[in-house]
Amino acid sequence: DDNSNTGRRATTNRQNLVAARKCLRQLTKMARLAPDTCMSKQHLLKAELLRVTNHSRSRRRRWWHHTDESLVTIQHYKMAIACASREGILWEMALGNEKLSLFLMENTMHETDWSPSSSPTYYLGEAYTLYTEWEAHRKADMIREKLLAYQSIIQPPPHPSIHPNE
Repeated sequence: DDNSNTGRRATTNRQNLVAARKCLRQLTKMARLAPDTCMSKQHLLKAELLRVTNHSRSRRRRWWHHTDESLVTIQHYKMAIACASREGILWEMALGNEKLSLFLMENTMHETDWSPSSSPTYYLGEAYTLYTEWEAHRKADMIREKLLAYQSIIQPPPHPSIHPNE
């Protein structure tokens, strides 16, 4: 029955949000004691919670990339990346860049909405570079595929009958 599956899914989603908020409270306490190792995780979890809760609240709006909520979410992703960078934690830097790029892809109408150094492709490219540097080659390959797919959407290749040199 579809209704019972939907109800179970909603309950599971609520339970996951409660658990994530509890983790965020614990990370916030830990970040006060050990900011070097916990601050990036705290910002990343906060960004993800904002992404999920703001997205569910804004389903009626087609694009919400100009809202204050999205700007706060972006700031938390950027803070997570900066904190991880300061500590040299490659996998957290890579994950932060990946998640920020996906957030931007989901919430922007056009690649032209962003400057080159703040576009979804920029952050996805950073994620690719960092995963490669961390030697997570399978993950880097997955990111490269996402990047190529996204680039083909925003910049479709010329039609085969069009020859650029003519």
